[in-house]
Amino acid sequence: MRTYEIWGVINVNMYNSLLSSEFTLETDADIEMDAERERLWKRFDIKKYTAFICERAVIELKVLLKQLPSNMRVRYVEGSAEIYSPPYYNYGGDELIFKIRALSHRSRKGMQRYLDRFFMDEWNAEFGPDYRIYEYIRENMGLEDFLTEEDGHVQSPDMEG
Repeated sequence: MRTYEIWGVINVNMYNSLLSSEFTLETDADIEMDAERERLWKRFDIKKYTAFICERAVIELKVLLKQLPSNMRVRYVEGSAEIYSPPYYNYGGDELIFKIRALSHRSRKGMQRYLDRFFMDEWNAEFGPDYRIYEYIRENMGLEDFLTEEDGHVQSPDMEG
C-alpha cells in the first residue's frame, strides 16, 4: 500500500462558481431587508464556509472512490483533506487536496493522472459532486450558519452527512 497526495477530483472552486458563497447563500428568502442582509454579510466567516465545503467534498469523494477497481483497495486517509485557496484567483481556483492509500506501484503523478482520467466524466457532469455540495447547502443551510457571533466568537454549523 502506498500513500498518495492528490489534488482535485472534486471541484471546490468558490470564486465565480456554483460554490461561491454569494451565489449559494445570497438568495436566502428569509433575508428581505438590504440593511439586515448587509449586517449579516459583514459577519460572514469564509473560513467556516470553506471548512464546510471541504467536509461535504469528502463525503462526495468517498462515494467516488468506491467506483475505482476493488483490487486497488483505495481508501481515503481520514482527516487529510483541505482546500487550497490561491493568493490570487487569476491563475487558478480553490482546489481540494487529500490523501489516499492504494495498492498500486504508480508514482504520485501517475496516480494523479489515473484519477483525473477516471473521474473526468464526474468533473464535467452538469450535476456532478460540486452541484451536490451546492444543492445540499441550498436545501439545508443558510447564511446564518456561517456567521461569527456578534462579539466575534464563531458558531459551528451542523456538519451531518
